Amino acid sequence: MRPVLKKLGKLTLQLLSIFLIVVACGKDDRPEVSDPTPKTDPENPVGVVQDSTAEESPEVDPDLVTQSLILDNMKIIKGELPSSKTSKTMPEDLKIDSDTIFWAPIESLEQRIIIKKPFGLVVASAWFYVPGADSYIEATFREDEESDEYEVLYFGFNPSAFPKLPLEFPVKIVPLDDAGTPLDEFEVPVVIEELKDTDNGNWTVSSIQRWYWKSTKDSASKLKSFPFKKDKTPGTTPGCCIGGQSEPNGFCSDANTKILDYETIGVTKSMFFHLFPEGNIIGYENSEYQNLDIWGSDFCSNSAAYFVSHGETFTKTLPLDIEADYRIEDRKLIIENVKRNETRMGIGPTFEFTLLSDHFLEGKQVASPDSPDGLGTLKQLYAKATYVITAEGDRDWFD
Repeated sequence: MRPVLKKLGKLTLQLLSIFLIVVACGKDDRPEVSDPTPKTDPENPVGVVQDSTAEESPEVDPDLVTQSLILDNMKIIKGELPSSKTSKTMPEDLKIDSDTIFWAPIESLEQRIIIKKPFGLVVASAWFYVPGADSYIEATFREDEESDEYEVLYFGFNPSAFPKLPLEFPVKIVPLDDAGTPLDEFEVPVVIEELKDTDNGNWTVSSIQRWYWKSTKDSASKLKSFPFKKDKTPGTTPGCCIGGQSEPNGFCSDANTKILDYETIGVTKSMFFHLFPEGNIIGYENSEYQNLDIWGSDFCSNSAAYFVSHGETFTKTLPLDIEADYRIEDRKLIIENVKRNETRMGIGPTFEFTLLSDHFLEGKQVASPDSPDGLGTLKQLYAKATYVITAEGDRDWFD
């Protein structure tokens, strides 16, 4: 029997080897299945699953963003920017007033982008390009707001294609001269903010907040003012011309009486205020004026003279300031205990400030039964500064 058992043991061993080979081959043909048991991590020794399923911000479609931009006299041009030059190789060193462009769907918001240029340089238009897009935009500056030192772009956005805000994307801005030659290049992040409401309207001041004036609008009088805008006021005054000699007084015969035409100009370069966590507020206004120099004017030739030239140089006044206390209720900024206000900032029981988004604050007149006609039409818009503003109203300019 021993030979039989020996043969049987040998046969059993062969069958077992064949079985193991078949099983091994079958495993190689099956997809690998990962172990569902969480593995421990040195920084997470208990193996707790981290928050890896949180919803990420959707990737922004640069072509859709391009189509949603709103700029003056814009035309969309197929293709990428025709120049690969960087700002270091551009012929001019221009500056931009924003390190980040903020925008929100606010009725009173007109987002002005100010470009500072060398005195007298001609800047005619600008390219806008969202990196990754298959087209770019050419748009124009505001001719009625240009000066020898500044150019102004108006930036708008149509958020209808983006149901969820906030939205962030970069944009390249390339100013051009009148021949279409690139002068400089800026790449600036853009943030499209959502409006505040009762669900996301908490507002606290845990550190100093700096708010600067963006615009004043009055729908009744059609008043519209903003930083660096020249507010011109025409006027006339009587004088005398006797024997070819100009006299700045009106005490002469009708035959010698002359009417002088003149124009005063006022420019508010900046108006802003600081909110301190302790509950006090201080603010400043930096304004400049061009006033009539009646003694230097010539009534005989109807030639007005001014304390400064009728150009870009103005008589500077000292900053006017605000001193008051404040408190915040929900999204409302309530200013009280006013010690001083010699600015154009609306302060008082008929003026109400509301936080509209993270970076925009609107002040408006509030009508009451005993208010004069037309009250309630004036609105002032302020933006939160992302840079330091000095008491003189100086601000940072960015490359």
